[in-house]
Amino acid sequence: MEFRPDRRGPGTVVFHGGHTRAGLSLGEDVYAEAGCSVLVPSRPGYGRTPVSTGGSAPAFADATAALCEHLGITGVAAAVGVSGGGPTAVARAARHPTLVKRLIPQSAAGPLTASSTDWVTESSDTVATSMAQGRDTGECAAG
Repeated sequence: MEFRPDRRGPGTVVFHGGHTRAGLSLGEDVYAEAGCSVLVPSRPGYGRTPVSTGGSAPAFADATAALCEHLGITGVAAAVGVSGGGPTAVARAARHPTLVKRLIPQSAAGPLTASSTDWVTESSDTVATSMAQGRDTGECAAG
C-alpha cells in the first residue's frame, strides 16, 4: 500500500477521495501545522496501492488498520474522510474503535446503496461512541 507519513505528534489518518493519491496534499497540512502526525494512504487502485488492497470501505479500513499496526501506530486522534474517503473513515471508526478517537467527515460522500450500509448499521453505536469520545479530547482537532 502506498502511503505518506508525516510524524510529529498525535496521529491523524486522512482518507482521500477519488482521483488522487497519497503523494498529493489536499488540505491535510492543517493537521500537520497543528502538530499532528499525518498518515495518508492511497486508495485501492490509486498511486502504487493495488486494487486488491480493499474492495470496499470496510476492507480498506481493515487494511489501513494493519498498516498502522505495521508502523507501530497504536491509535490515532482522528480519522479524516475527504469526499469519497468518507465511507472508509466511518468504517475505520466503526470497525477499529480502539484505534480512532474521533471521526472527521470533510465534505464526505455517504454510502451509495442501501446494501452498502449494513456494516454501518451493525456498528452505529460504536461510531457514535467513538465520535463522542473524540470531541472531548481536543487532540489534533484542527480548525
